[in-house]
Amino acid sequence: HVSYELRTPLTNIIGFSEFLGEPHVGSLNDKQREYLGDIMSSSRTLLAIIDDILDLATIDAGALELKLAPVDVREVIDAAVLGVEERARHADLKLDISVADDVANFVGDEARVRQMLYNLLSNAVKFTHQGEVFVSVDSEPVDELTRRIRFSVQDSGIGISAEHLPRLFQSFTQVD
Repeated sequence: HVSYELRTPLTNIIGFSEFLGEPHVGSLNDKQREYLGDIMSSSRTLLAIIDDILDLATIDAGALELKLAPVDVREVIDAAVLGVEERARHADLKLDISVADDVANFVGDEARVRQMLYNLLSNAVKFTHQGEVFVSVDSEPVDELTRRIRFSVQDSGIGISAEHLPRLFQSFTQVD
């Protein structure tokens, strides 16, 4: 019920803002186009936050089920980047992506991978005041038949002090 009540108006905002950006609706001046981009970016960010809250409730209820299927690495990265690229542009940050030639797809839960990448990218953009945010994907053999795929998000931001690292993955914990 909460999901429906939050998502329905937000979906309308996203849909109408995308519609307003279409050329056949009419031309926009530069400032209007900028504001429309901000509305779309903020709406996607809010949707991701709502999804995160709902996921936490699902996890707490013990009802989260992974939906395993083939995941296209480049598509999942592009989808995660879409949610932060406007903020990165406003902050004058460069988003750089590198995918190893031997990594094209894998089996996983695409929504969870996209969510994980979005959260990492969102924090990287939020705490990087100049420079770049770098996303890379590579793989390494585990045994003859299995390869491990590694996603990495690096930034030139402020970082996390050593004293706060032990608390990093505790639920509802935030450090300065």
